[in-house]
Amino acid sequence: MPEIENIEEENFKNQITSSREAVVNENNSQEQVIESPELQTTNSKLQTEEMEVHHHPHVEKKNLKEYLLEGLMIFIAVTMGFFAENIREHFADVRIEKEYLSTYKQQLLINKEQLLDLKDLIVGYRPVVDSLADLFFQKSENKDLIKTARLVSKSKVLIMTTIDMDAYQQLVNSGGFKYIHNIALKDTMARYADAIKELENANSFMLNYVAQNNVVINSLEDWHDFFDDHTFEIMPYPELTERERRLMVAYNKTRYALAGGSEASIQYSLLLNGHILEMVNEELDN
Repeated sequence: MPEIENIEEENFKNQITSSREAVVNENNSQEQVIESPELQTTNSKLQTEEMEVHHHPHVEKKNLKEYLLEGLMIFIAVTMGFFAENIREHFADVRIEKEYLSTYKQQLLINKEQLLDLKDLIVGYRPVVDSLADLFFQKSENKDLIKTARLVSKSKVLIMTTIDMDAYQQLVNSGGFKYIHNIALKDTMARYADAIKELENANSFMLNYVAQNNVVINSLEDWHDFFDDHTFEIMPYPELTERERRLMVAYNKTRYALAGGSEASIQYSLLLNGHILEMVNEELDN
């Protein structure tokens, strides 16, 4: 029985030891729990200090000279950019101006040929109708029918005026005139366009006059051989009344005068054409 008593005594001692260790562990846990808020507070302070250092760095203050230097550099950069843009626009405007003027120059050269051909036609036309007016006034229309037939044939020419002004109209409609800085050139171009318009109006008036009188005039003339491919022959004119004779004289004299107006317009247009060509060539050579 002594062995049983020893075993119970050892168990009792072990229970006491376990109880003491449990108490010690519980005390240590409480100390850790107590110490934890203090550690957290310390860590939070350290993080706050680090953040304050990050967001509020020490910046060296600039003096007045440095601010003035920075402002000057900005001003120079903006000014240089402004001048560079103006220079770029200038060269672009010059290129566009030359393109417009090159096209316009080609039109002027074509117009010159058209005007010269029209001038030759009118220069040959005016003496013909003037001679016809004299024949009828002198009552000589039947004395030399070959001569009369030749004059009548030449007088039937229709003078059509077709002067190309598309390049000029393109300049006007597209606002291309703003690229042409030569004021004298622009003014002369405008006068030339007006002169061409005046020539077209004069020619249109003459054609309308001829058309209005064709029925009466053709009723007095012989047309049986007019469109054949050989020397034109006519039958003698019927005996004309004084009214009919005056009509023939007035008709041919009016054509003579109207053609004279067209010739003057052509001469003026050719003068302006040559003057503009000189100025355009100067602009293209610059």
